[in-house]
Amino acid sequence: MTNISVAPKTKYGYHDFYFRLILSLIAAHFIVAFGETESFFQMLLSWDYYRSLLYSAAIAFMLVNIVYLVTIKLDRRFDWNKQPAKRVGLQLALALVLPAILAFLLATLYFRLFDIDIFVTRYLTYDYPVILLMLLLVNVYYVAFYFYRQWKTVRENLSNMPAG
Repeated sequence: MTNISVAPKTKYGYHDFYFRLILSLIAAHFIVAFGETESFFQMLLSWDYYRSLLYSAAIAFMLVNIVYLVTIKLDRRFDWNKQPAKRVGLQLALALVLPAILAFLLATLYFRLFDIDIFVTRYLTYDYPVILLMLLLVNVYYVAFYFYRQWKTVRENLSNMPAG
């Protein structure tokens, strides 16, 4: 009889791949559908919708994963409790500003593939602010998750202490 052991969850992992994937698909749909005059069902019958959704989902998934990977690296090296100012600065620079710049560059590349100048589209006026908000919310999610996990660990440690 074999004994199968399950590896313990790492301190720094978030184990939320499906959350990131689903979030990317929802965000991509929102960005593609935002401001469209066609109904959802009309878009479902359009090849352009699926093409745009695929590209947007790929970009969103890259951006969300950059935030995820940066957050894990920062969790390992810069504790929120011990180095809060440094951590806030690094989180903002590497997990918000860097993905925001990358979002613009990837969108520019996407539009160039179809010979469209990004500066004559509604992307910078409507879509880009929504993308920035989504990046901010993903960062807030990871910060909240970090502190939730800290709280949960403290609570478990307190409940395991012998009464005395």
